[in-house]
Amino acid sequence: MGQTPLVLDHHIWHSMVIGDGVLTPCISVLSAVSGIKQSAKSLNQDAIVGISVCGHILTTLLLLPASLENSLH
Repeated sequence: MGQTPLVLDHHIWHSMVIGDGVLTPCISVLSAVSGIKQSAKSLNQDAIVGISVCGHILTTLLLLPASLENSLH
């Protein structure tokens, strides 16, 4: 009986981590893509997706070394 609150706490914590780590970046990307669509009406959906993917890859490659360095110390 004593473990039930801990298991429930664990599930709630996991839900919050998933919500913060997965859903928030997705919503940010959707918002950015929506802004690009409004300001650059000549771009089609494929071009916008390509720009988004390249931006994500570039950002990840630029920030990953610093992130790894901080986690190793």
